[in-house]
Amino acid sequence: MEYMLRNWINFTWLSGDLLCEQFIHEIDLMSWFNGDVPPTRARATGGRARRETGDVYDFFSVEYEYENGFRAHCTARQINGCDNMNEVLIFGTKGWANCRGGQGEIFNLDGSTAWKYERAENDGLSNAFVLEHVRLVSAIRTGKTVNDVEEQVLSTVLGIMGREAAYTGKFVTYDEVMASQQRLGPETFQFGPVPGIAEEIQLPGVAVRI
Repeated sequence: MEYMLRNWINFTWLSGDLLCEQFIHEIDLMSWFNGDVPPTRARATGGRARRETGDVYDFFSVEYEYENGFRAHCTARQINGCDNMNEVLIFGTKGWANCRGGQGEIFNLDGSTAWKYERAENDGLSNAFVLEHVRLVSAIRTGKTVNDVEEQVLSTVLGIMGREAAYTGKFVTYDEVMASQQRLGPETFQFGPVPGIAEEIQLPGVAVRI
């Protein structure tokens, strides 16, 4: 148990794998853009190229399908020595936007700027990490708390959808995840041996999870 707790990021029952542990923020942006309406199903691929401990993958590619026809393609990896970028690109019929790492702009299809967020230089409030703390402190001082529990839970559910689709190699629906009785952790939480949890990765086409 102590080994697993110290190595928590590499065990699905503790971290949820990288879609829930790290990529959750990009999934959260996807949900925000779609008005927090869940996708109907997910399909995915994934695997393990470099990790040596635990039972998680180190790369995923997931496609979420929505009832209105919208589709989102999400890729993520945690592998040292690779080139990296962090972007959330939204493409529409009239243009596109980068919702992560951009400068607050919406672009026309020809690349020209359709809209740009105007802000004062060096106002101290252009950094998202500063803004979230301003809102937190303001909520505490005024008593007007921010409750985004439902949004956070939805993003976690979508992370689980993508993970289970990759683990099994099957389409996984939102309804299946919500109805699932799956339990990943041990029956009891105590130091010592942890029966039933092995350092074995799930094999697509073989694993039965949901």
